[in-house]
Amino acid sequence: MKGIFKLVFFNMLALLCLIMILEFIFDIRYFLAQPEEKHHIEYVRRMKDPFVNRTVTPEDRYLKHTTGLRQDHFRFVTNRDGLILGPRDYSRQDSLKPCDILFMGGSTTECLFVHDSLRFAYRTGRLLSQQLNKDMIALNGALSGNHTLHAISNLLHTGLSYQPRVLVYMENINDLALLSKTGSYFDAPPSRALSVLNTEQKPGYLRHWFSAYLPNIYRHYTVIAARIEQQRNGASDMVDEFKGYRSMENREDVILAEYVKALKTLHGICEANGVKLVLMTQFNRLDSANMPFLRQINEHSGLSELSKWIPTYIKMNQVIRDFSRQHGIRCIDLDREIPHTGRHIYDQVHVNDAGSVLASEIIVREVMADTALTSLLSQ
Repeated sequence: MKGIFKLVFFNMLALLCLIMILEFIFDIRYFLAQPEEKHHIEYVRRMKDPFVNRTVTPEDRYLKHTTGLRQDHFRFVTNRDGLILGPRDYSRQDSLKPCDILFMGGSTTECLFVHDSLRFAYRTGRLLSQQLNKDMIALNGALSGNHTLHAISNLLHTGLSYQPRVLVYMENINDLALLSKTGSYFDAPPSRALSVLNTEQKPGYLRHWFSAYLPNIYRHYTVIAARIEQQRNGASDMVDEFKGYRSMENREDVILAEYVKALKTLHGICEANGVKLVLMTQFNRLDSANMPFLRQINEHSGLSELSKWIPTYIKMNQVIRDFSRQHGIRCIDLDREIPHTGRHIYDQVHVNDAGSVLASEIIVREVMADTALTSLLSQ
């Protein structure tokens, strides 16, 4: 009996080895047959990765440019479409369509370093549930670095599939960061682009084999190699993603005109799809009353450009107010409502827990004061 088991075992082992050898040979033939380079255009949907469930902690180098932000662990969870969830949504990810309110914007709406139950997008939904005596689903489609055309792309690719009744949108500093350098949403570094020409060069075979069959080891290897390369080149704390995109001096009128066109496009898409648009001005600490803070910005090389464009940034918040009034859109003026101090905002434009709580209370107050919005959300 033992002899039969041995025979079967060794035959199976030999067969497995033969399969692996054949796979290895075919893999080499396939790899060698590929062209040296592949070119294709990728249209970018800039949202969080799907099925994220982790905690994030601000690093020391990030904290040194903030006031009052603590090195806590902040839980971060997304669903299959990369939408940011709150605690009550973790167990019901498959029943979030349709949603009542969809928030979009950049890192100021993403609220990475705010505790999950206090992020204003989620907390707004919970507070409105109490006010309207109805379970409200509020989802967050924001991502750090996103500007208004990213929001439009994300709304078309993902947001509209959730059939939101209301879209709450806040962003202007990312629009300013790009437009002040290139004057166009379509002239951008890969990290901010709407589409990317991707050139894939064929890697060495050993690297290809390791990445395909030992992916976790390979991933850790690439992270360590990148850190060693950074240290070797003396890389600074701040990555300059706009390197090579400062060749032209842009006029303020061009920046404001492009921003208005983007808002018009977002509004038109919402109208065409029966989504009520709500715009919010952006909370910040960028005003003349904060001169010590502004001097600190000037002294930090990575933010010196921002201080030059503060007057334009202030005008962009006014553009939001004027555009909302002209088109009958509810404007929630967080710029004027949230104090420009470190008590609520830990750097230039990002709220802490207290600022996020205050933002949610202001949003709920403004929604409840709007008969059309409350009627729509009560249905």
